[in-house]
Amino acid sequence: MNGVQSLDSAYGEGSIQLGAEFYLGGGLSPVRFDNLFASANQAIIGLSTTLASIFGFLYDNSFEPIEVREVAVKIRLRDDRKMARISRVWYDRAEVHPGDTVHVSVALQPYREAEVIERLAVRIPPGLAPGPLTLLIGDANAVSQEEASFIHGTIRPRDLEHLVRLLNSIRRSDRIYMQASRQGEGALLGGEVLPALPPSMMRILSSEQSSGDFVRLKRTVIFEEAKAVDYVVSGSHKIELDVRNR
Repeated sequence: MNGVQSLDSAYGEGSIQLGAEFYLGGGLSPVRFDNLFASANQAIIGLSTTLASIFGFLYDNSFEPIEVREVAVKIRLRDDRKMARISRVWYDRAEVHPGDTVHVSVALQPYREAEVIERLAVRIPPGLAPGPLTLLIGDANAVSQEEASFIHGTIRPRDLEHLVRLLNSIRRSDRIYMQASRQGEGALLGGEVLPALPPSMMRILSSEQSSGDFVRLKRTVIFEEAKAVDYVVSGSHKIELDVRNR
């Protein structure tokens, strides 16, 4: 943080692109993190806090001591504030069928720039059962908060490899996320999503809840996609679709 702060471009209108790789001992896969930071004051604060948090998760894990052998960091400084707010979302139709593609337009309002329109093509999974489907279009934080509201319980890593996988799955700020979900109980078992389970299966799996591997879901995420953009994205909108048989 002190090294980057010595450069004038770390202040004011600056944006910072960060790429970091944490190489671990014990045969563990590396933790790889890539993100864009932009701030009205100092983007470097978000960058340094993120790196410190990854170190904290690794060293404070509840399984065994972990060795971080090397950290490779690449930082690109920019003198513009690459921030954009999702201002409008519209789509071509609300009634869809399994296998259809819904065309979604997202209007981004960048900081001191003209509006940008991003075009998204969202494919409804073949074989998806009929019924309502909620499509959330939003930034990384909005999607993560929405997903957290589905969960009964706490997601905890099973082991060090699972912890590394969770760290590698952190959503990025320079993405427009599209997450589809619907009502219906499902479960996370060993970190894997099991959607729309029947009550008999839920009772069987609930017996594993004491191990910490089983987490009940109030809603099930059907799919998630992301589109990279050149801005730190903020904001979200929901679209309600009606899936019908052909």
